[in-house]
Amino acid sequence: LQTCFFDEEFFTGGATRTNNFLRGERNPGSLCTGDFEGKISDLTISGDVNGRALSMSDFIVPRKFVGTVPNLVFESVTVDPPSTTTSTSTTSTTSSTTTTTTELPPTTTTTTTTSTTTPITTTTTTTTSTSTTVTTTPSNKVRVKIVIETPYDPTKVSWKVKIGSTNIVTGKASTMTSTNSGYETFVDLDAGIRYKFVVIDNNTIKDTFWEVLRGSNVLVDGDCNCRKEVKYFTL
Repeated sequence: LQTCFFDEEFFTGGATRTNNFLRGERNPGSLCTGDFEGKISDLTISGDVNGRALSMSDFIVPRKFVGTVPNLVFESVTVDPPSTTTSTSTTSTTSSTTTTTTELPPTTTTTTTTSTTTPITTTTTTTTSTSTTVTTTPSNKVRVKIVIETPYDPTKVSWKVKIGSTNIVTGKASTMTSTNSGYETFVDLDAGIRYKFVVIDNNTIKDTFWEVLRGSNVLVDGDCNCRKEVKYFTL
């Protein structure tokens, strides 16, 4: 896909972000080989989006699909310089001079302006109040990151952190922070407790990958190909 021009920026939030989704086939049939493997191989894309170069950050390529788009390359748009045409023409010109004399009576305009300026003195007293807000995580709390990756409508993918049948925190993929690979958010949970993590996918086609991480360590993850998936983790 070479030299694509877009006059306006792409939408990057909510369900519209999934329109720029790149993926191949992760699990082709055993007889699908070569050109039938369902991979997007050696694709080169160049484009201009409202004056800037089209880049990988404009697309969603979830980590589990990276292997299906091998050798994906983004290049700058190359625009050919405009052609120059030289034209020579000869024009014959005949000059004609006409002299006209018009006498007008002199006009005199006198304008008198009187301006009086009264100085104004303004005294302003400003009182500045400085406050400092420090956000900390209590010592008995553990911060975890929740990651949701879906190629379909994120408004239809929700999640819950529960203790037993009680919801501790809930959310939707569409209300999380959008990243190049999906959606993510952070929550603070009490240490030493066993939690239940629930993912619900109400899309017609269900294909949601998710993770719960503590730092760089994956506490629990899943690849939801059904409406609801439940797993447990302990902090």
